[in-house]
Amino acid sequence: MNKSLVLVASVLLLTSCVTKVRGKFDVMENITLKTKKKMVTIKEGTYRGTLGFKTKKKLTLKLDLDGEAGKKITFTLPKGIRISDYSGDFEIPASTTGQKYGIKGHVDTKTETSRLFEGVETCYNREIITRCRRVPNNNNGYTRVCTDTSISFEGRRYYTYFHETDDRIFELDLLSNLGTRMASFDGNRRDSRTIRLHSTPCITKYNSYRYGYRHSGRYGRFGRHRH
Repeated sequence: MNKSLVLVASVLLLTSCVTKVRGKFDVMENITLKTKKKMVTIKEGTYRGTLGFKTKKKLTLKLDLDGEAGKKITFTLPKGIRISDYSGDFEIPASTTGQKYGIKGHVDTKTETSRLFEGVETCYNREIITRCRRVPNNNNGYTRVCTDTSISFEGRRYYTYFHETDDRIFELDLLSNLGTRMASFDGNRRDSRTIRLHSTPCITKYNSYRYGYRHSGRYGRFGRHRH
């Protein structure tokens, strides 16, 4: 039993990134599964379906069928499993699944990383600007009066990033109490994400000299501001 808990832990990390997987469901012999309302019989044949991983406690199967057979079928997962890996073998006995069948399967994940890219985005940075003017005084002269004003300058922010792509192959078998393979699910899924590594401060006409950037050329045109 402890071995089963360790093995199944590897697949459950899918719940953190993947909520469902589409695939093919092959039924070798008629099987009986329990939906929320009643027992249904899935006849021998090949179907399309979706495995769901919305929670850590349950695995769901929804076949593309009409009527009760197309309702969501739920398999209970063991409690207290520590998620440790994206890939590996797993096994859950029938006594745990809440169905007549145990589950045995494998998840294979391959990750590819792209080259580095550079990007630019518009940003705004507020600066305190001191403005001075001359105002008449009681001595028939002028006094220099200065005030600080907060102004929002439009600028550019430059950043580097790369893409990561996960290709997952999912294989799952439903086993009888005697270990007979009654049905199998085969699915795959590709997920991509963008990871930002570094970004500059918001570079404007007002503050560009601080970072050694010019006002034009590669870094674009600065100068627009708004109060």
